[in-house]
Amino acid sequence: MPDRRTSGIRRCGVPREHRPASDRHPQAEPAPGEGAGEAPAPQDLRRRIGQQLPGHRGRHPRSARRRHRRGGRDAESAQGQAEAENAQGHQDHRDQALSGADALPLRGRAEGDRPLDTQLRVIPEHYVWEKHIYFRCACNRSAACKEHKPVSAHAEGFIGRRRTITPRTVVEAVCQKFYEHSTHYRQRRRLDNAGFNVARQTLGRNATHIAGFLEPVCDELWRHVTSGHAAHMDETPLRTQAKGGCETTWLWGLCRDERGWNKEAEPAVYCEHDASRGGHVAERMLEGALIDTLQIDGWKAYNRIRRVPGQNDGVEIARCMAHARRKFTDSQKAAPSTLAKRVIKGLKAVYEVEERVYGCPPEERQALRLAEALPVLEKIRADLLRVQPDLAKGSLKTAVNYFLSGWEDLTRYVYDGRLAIDNNPVERCMRGIALSKKNSLFAGNLMAAKNWAIFYSLIETARLNGVDPFRYLSWVIDQIEKGRELTDYSQLMPWHFKAANEAPSQGKAA
Repeated sequence: MPDRRTSGIRRCGVPREHRPASDRHPQAEPAPGEGAGEAPAPQDLRRRIGQQLPGHRGRHPRSARRRHRRGGRDAESAQGQAEAENAQGHQDHRDQALSGADALPLRGRAEGDRPLDTQLRVIPEHYVWEKHIYFRCACNRSAACKEHKPVSAHAEGFIGRRRTITPRTVVEAVCQKFYEHSTHYRQRRRLDNAGFNVARQTLGRNATHIAGFLEPVCDELWRHVTSGHAAHMDETPLRTQAKGGCETTWLWGLCRDERGWNKEAEPAVYCEHDASRGGHVAERMLEGALIDTLQIDGWKAYNRIRRVPGQNDGVEIARCMAHARRKFTDSQKAAPSTLAKRVIKGLKAVYEVEERVYGCPPEERQALRLAEALPVLEKIRADLLRVQPDLAKGSLKTAVNYFLSGWEDLTRYVYDGRLAIDNNPVERCMRGIALSKKNSLFAGNLMAAKNWAIFYSLIETARLNGVDPFRYLSWVIDQIEKGRELTDYSQLMPWHFKAANEAPSQGKAA
């Protein structure tokens, strides 16, 4: 038996079944080439141990043990490799079985007697050129037929006729820009890498072409948004290229989101572009609207549409509590004070009430607000009225004046359970526009800025309803192709798309 102290190899922790035969039993026969009374050399013993341990190539037994312990994990990934591919909304699973007599037993979930391991694999996007051939046919059987002119085959779709790229390719480019916030020049670079020479101007002109067919859908969105009890409105600047440089124009957003008190609500947002930020733009957008209350951020231009007491024209104005709180938080960061700290703490309690009433009926929302939120707000107001005369000019005094001057508009939501506490629903819809502005820098012209409004109206509405914008816009284009001049645009909303796609799946399940 070899002397373990002089062999230079530690045996501690090596499983007994993996040790050499001479170590397991004193009477074991020596390996070929060794004498009965002489100890093997360290390299020979190391080679023999490597033959016993799977995956060991003459290394130290400790490293061999580690390889053996994780052998189950390595073999598990090798035996049950399933590739998950996501192409056009479905998953393709491929099973591969590992054959071998020396496969180790695996741990974890198994399918029958086979181990299961699912992996996600990326399939790069693929572009192809499609060549459409339209034949001209004529009949030569009789003299009457010969008098008629040859007839050409009709195109499959009139929207993409005589266009170098298909409507779905345009929709993909539009979603990449306005949903993924990737610019056209980046898309052109990806096309160049795929071997296709498509100019940025081609993508832009075709996007304008598609936007013309989608504009009637945006008109139906406006009718839906302005038919509710309340709506949110906001505006954001957009740099637009003009002669001699860029000028600042504005994208206006009008949002209807009743999910706070109506579980079956159908949220939507309508965007419009204008060169001005004046109140006449809001007045024009709300012309013929049925809403009673408009929730805003406090911009003074909205006073133009404020309802005068005793008259029916105009709308009630509800201001955003988040904007009032933000002024105190900014003041606290600039110059910490106990007053701003107390106001922030009180408004935090008010927002905790809103978390509890979310999803409740309007009557319960109103009752809980009156019982818990209104006393806190009145306490804040009394505190601000007490210290207002003694405050010096600065950010804190500006915040106090903002809160006190808009007291009625800020607390209007308390008395109506159908109103929200702030203007965040439309602010969140504007967040995507801000990202696109950061990447694109400016819109190419006024027509391009109008396209921004059209595409963001449809993409943000689809997002609010949990619908994939690419699938939704492709479905809208297909419906317009089928209906042509008889298309009912009021049935092309994202919730109609959800209903049309859920019906086949329910039928298959039944």
